[in-house]
Amino acid sequence: MKEHNYDFSVPNRQSIFAIIIIILKTFQLVIKQIFPLLLILLIGKSLQKPSYLLLVVIAVSCLTLIISIIQYFKTYFYISGNELIVHKGILRKSKISIPFDRIQSVHFEQNMIQQICNVTQLKIETAGSDKTEFVFHAIENARAHALRNYISSHKTLANPVDDTDFSSVQGSTAQDKILVLDIVDLIKIGITENHIKSAGLIFVFLYWIFEKIQDVGIDMESYPEEVSEWNWTFNIVITLVIFLFIISLIISVVKTFLINYELILFRTGNGFKLIKGLFNKKEISVSDNKLQLISWSNNVLKGWLGINDLYLSQASGHQWSAKQSIKIPGCGSQQINKIIDQVFGSIAFEEVQYTGTDKKWFIRFAVIVSGLAVMLSTLLLIGNYTQMIWITCVISGYFILERFLAYRRIRYGYNTDVFFLKGGKWGKKTSILPIYKIQGCKIKQSPYQRKHNLCSITLFTASGSVSVPYIPLPSGQTMADYFLFKIETEQINWL
Repeated sequence: MKEHNYDFSVPNRQSIFAIIIIILKTFQLVIKQIFPLLLILLIGKSLQKPSYLLLVVIAVSCLTLIISIIQYFKTYFYISGNELIVHKGILRKSKISIPFDRIQSVHFEQNMIQQICNVTQLKIETAGSDKTEFVFHAIENARAHALRNYISSHKTLANPVDDTDFSSVQGSTAQDKILVLDIVDLIKIGITENHIKSAGLIFVFLYWIFEKIQDVGIDMESYPEEVSEWNWTFNIVITLVIFLFIISLIISVVKTFLINYELILFRTGNGFKLIKGLFNKKEISVSDNKLQLISWSNNVLKGWLGINDLYLSQASGHQWSAKQSIKIPGCGSQQINKIIDQVFGSIAFEEVQYTGTDKKWFIRFAVIVSGLAVMLSTLLLIGNYTQMIWITCVISGYFILERFLAYRRIRYGYNTDVFFLKGGKWGKKTSILPIYKIQGCKIKQSPYQRKHNLCSITLFTASGSVSVPYIPLPSGQTMADYFLFKIETEQINWL
């Protein structure tokens, strides 16, 4: 039971550098614990420094560090038959048995320290679990690849029909590059990201700092008395908005560089392999059989530049996790069509007849939001808060406009093999779902829908669900009956 001079039949431990990783994780924990105290020491100079509390935090952190190091020596793994056995725990010991047949994928991740130490973090994900089964924080690169190759080869022997794709993805060396992102591509992606989200994170961080300062006893309300009163003119407000936008833009571009640096997407055997990251390097494998849903989307700026965010949704456990949906930014229509052809075969999109949702989906929402806006505006007018009425109108108008854009873009259709769903609000989104991978259909009717003979249908897969709102009830029943018929008669293995 050897692979590249590694004997996995005997207990194997992680690299000694795993202790460094544990120390760094503990250091991060210490920083989070003593951050409020640091604010007191740095800002509250006139306050009494609670040194005793600082000592307690340090003592607890040291104890955590000692336990973590002991945990390193108490954690080991070996292979017995076609099972990976993992032992861990100090006082409460546990033994985890992971059959090769249940292993869905083996991923590698490397942060900057792990790259320097020539070790990797190995994640094992299994079918039927909604989280990563086990994580080895620091295994030598050669040992990690040897373990993955051993599992893939013996998994194939144990189940040659269902799991040849695992071996093809994990072990094959024949690789076809589908997408390579250079610096210019990363700049385009960063510029076209959602900057409103970054601005929100900045605001939340500043608010959190303000709350922490208040919690440690510093009276922030007294500081404005010592500063000359601001003249909040229109120019100052515009300047602050521009400054916030520039900071958000910088954060988006930097984040894009860190996450997607040297991104390469390979076609390997019957699957894909994605490598990306600067300080935290990841190697993710996806097999065709595990793919349940392929979708891509863009916003206005990405649409102008002709790029999309591609999502490959794998089979996950009992509960869908965003981590099971692999995001590949910067894909053009050529790369998307190539991936679809390789996974589903050639699809004639122009031959599919698309149908939209009923207009009542938009009208009912607009009436409800408008009614709430009128009620709230009336209350504000009675309370003499007239300056807030226009804000209420703008917010309600924004939500109504979003629903109108979604109503205009949502379209669905299907042929004998694949279900298609188009949508989006400010951008466009398209999803493709093989019918034989559908695990269930749910038709739902509200009292309003029953009155107008409408329904909403939800299609469930092993990686999540897709929904189509407000379609005619006969169309929904016909679609559900056809899908269930295809599921029961189809001989293709969905996983």
